[in-house]
Amino acid sequence: KFNQAYVLPDEIFDKEPEKFSPQHCGHMNSEIYVGYKRATWWGAQIANKQWIRPGHTIIFKDRGDRVEKGFFMEGVWTNHEDYMEHARPSPALEDYLGFDYIAHEVYGMIARSPGMPAGRVYVTRDNLPVPLESRGIDLKEDVQGRTYFWLRESRLYYLIMGEDAEPHELKLWPEPQGARMVYFSFSNRCLSDFEHL
Repeated sequence: KFNQAYVLPDEIFDKEPEKFSPQHCGHMNSEIYVGYKRATWWGAQIANKQWIRPGHTIIFKDRGDRVEKGFFMEGVWTNHEDYMEHARPSPALEDYLGFDYIAHEVYGMIARSPGMPAGRVYVTRDNLPVPLESRGIDLKEDVQGRTYFWLRESRLYYLIMGEDAEPHELKLWPEPQGARMVYFSFSNRCLSDFEHL
């Protein structure tokens, strides 16, 4: 009685893996977590070759080193367990955190430290303002043509939408002290099919 074959209906099989197929939907990065504990858990690397003492504020220098899965920094940042916190006001946009990516969309979980006033975080793609056709719904343009979003609350921000299939470099330049970079996630063409609030 155990040799009888059963045919299951098609609906029983999960078609979700198609949404991760690079051939069908395009390539996308894996998530990038920031901060010494979560970055270690998820295998993210910091491209800067400096020794990073947990919980301490360091002046980072971007010397052009890049990693496949991770990020790089310039300026004054404090390394926490679950995020990197911008450690000084920077109205001249001297400090940034950046990473290389291939994806159709890019999202950033950015938080505010307690008591931090709302402020702008500027975003560049390949060291230029994000092109209109690739801007996430949270990005705005200032009078100088630079792209930014208002960091008013701790949440997921839509940075890039409708991106091409080529590799690019994204940098986030916070003006206010206390901006916290938590993680960045990515999607391909198939996984981007949802309502963007």
